[in-house]
This record gives sequence, structure tokens and C-alpha cells, in this order.
Amino acid sequence: MNQQKKKLFIGLGVLVVLVAAYFALTLAKQNRAEMDEEGNYIVTNVPDLTAKTVAITQEGETNTFQEEGTEWVWVGHESEKLVQISIDQLVAYAKGLEASQVVSEDKEADGATYGFDTAKLVEVTGEDGTVISLSVGDQTVDEPGYYVTESTKDEIFLVDAEAGKALSRGILELRSRIPDYVDYNNCKNITFTNQDGSSYTISKNQEEALTPGYGEYLLSGVYAQSMPVVTEVLTEQVGAPLDEIAVVEFLDNPGDLAQYGLDTPRMTIFAEDMDGNTCTIWVGDDCDDLTTYARFSNRDYVCTISKEN
Repeated sequence: MNQQKKKLFIGLGVLVVLVAAYFALTLAKQNRAEMDEEGNYIVTNVPDLTAKTVAITQEGETNTFQEEGTEWVWVGHESEKLVQISIDQLVAYAKGLEASQVVSEDKEADGATYGFDTAKLVEVTGEDGTVISLSVGDQTVDEPGYYVTESTKDEIFLVDAEAGKALSRGILELRSRIPDYVDYNNCKNITFTNQDGSSYTISKNQEEALTPGYGEYLLSGVYAQSMPVVTEVLTEQVGAPLDEIAVVEFLDNPGDLAQYGLDTPRMTIFAEDMDGNTCTIWVGDDCDDLTTYARFSNRDYVCTISKEN
């Protein structure tokens, strides 16, 4: 091989190396997050995306939420009530997520260090088929924040506590823990029925109150005739405790209600406000020293609630 051919082959080899290096650097650059004018890393930036579904995978279980009209529903559990604002917040952060730091340039090598071996996967799918895929790792120890990765980028990012908390909410935090809404400050009537069938009702006085704050509501079923109620006491001892009732623990697929004392509840509470909103709460046996079993109207589960209420 003459000298000219050798130089040609060497030149071609160098060119191949340079081209390969160029494409490698270009690809690496594409897999790196850019920074905004304020020095934050742009993890995601698709503000015009119209989200259609949200899938959350944690501990091998995937729960999917789908937007129907103006509300999110839990696929397969459509009767369950959700905390709508929490899902909206999750979607908002997923569409436009910024990070204050890059803590690692290699998520594959360093993922376990930051909790991504047991991470929560969040996938938001838009109407156009675009998928935002984020993984949420550990929460930081020394400062408030969460570690996050994005499927198309190599880095591990540190996002602030508010964004991390919104993205890391699991199904238990997205399920509504409260009974059907009733405005206890504008109540029409509340009826308490005991296990033995006895009951009493607190109802709005259809006539004028005797004095402001006294006689606006009447108590019936206890005495021979209806008795006026002190509104302030009613609010403190009835309205506020009812308004604060919330699930402590969900018991899905509860089976026989008798095991919870809910086949013949020790108390049934029915409330209705002046706007027509209604709610029924059935109270069963004690679960432990702090909680008791209960059921709410329009819910499929049995739950526990605090005895304080």
C-alpha cells in the first residue's frame, strides 16, 4: 500500500471518529436538561398539554385516573371520591417541572443511592398521545426537597418540597376521606338514630328565633315537645364534630358487615342542608381505643373514624 493510500485511510478513520464523537456529544446534549434565565433546570416544559390520563405505579401496583368532564375518576373504582385538586396539582407540576440542582449526571449508575430502586412512577398522557414519565425517589434529609428523574434525561434532579410532595402522593392520599358534603352551618335537619330504634332530630326552626343565637334550631324526640337549641352549643358539640369526620383507615372489600357491627349500627346519622345536600353515616363497633368502624353513604368501603368525633 502506497503512502498516499495510507494517509487516505488514516484520514477517513479520523473522520469517522470525529463524526462518532460529534453524534455522541449531540445525543448527550439532547439528554441533558437546559436551564432557564433564573438558573433552574427545566425537567419538563409542555404547558399546552391537555392531560387525559394519569397512571401512578408504586410497589408494583398501578392505579389509573381518567378525566371525565371536569373531574378525575379512578378507573375500576368509579364510585370512589377523589381529591380533585391534588390530581390537578400533580398534573400541573408534571407539565412544567423545574429543579434547583442536578445531583447526578447518571441516573442508571446512581439511582439506588437516591431511592429510585423503590421509586414511584408517574405517567401523564395527553390527548395527543404525548407521555410525561417521571420517577420520584427519596425525600432529602438535610433540606426540603425530593429527587426526581425524567424518562428522556440522564440526570437526577432535586426539586422543591411542594413539587415533590405533589408528585409523590399515592392512592391513599388521592382518595377523599370525608363523607358526602353537607353544609352544617346551613343545616336543615340532623337525625340521630340509636341501635334500639330511638332517635332525636335537630332541625331548622321554620319560625323566628326566640333571640339571636337561641331557638334558630329545635330539638325534637327527646322531650314531650320540641325545645329550642343554643346555636353556639349546637355548632361546637354537633356541627363541628360531624364536619371533622374523616377516614382514618380504608377497609376495601369489607365482606360481612356484621364483623364491624354495621349490620345493626349503634348509631345512624342523617343530615341535610338547606341546599338539598344529604349525608348518612353509620357507626359500628369500636375498632380500638382510638377508632370505631363506620360507613358513609355512596361509598363501597368500610372505614375507621376517630372516636373523638
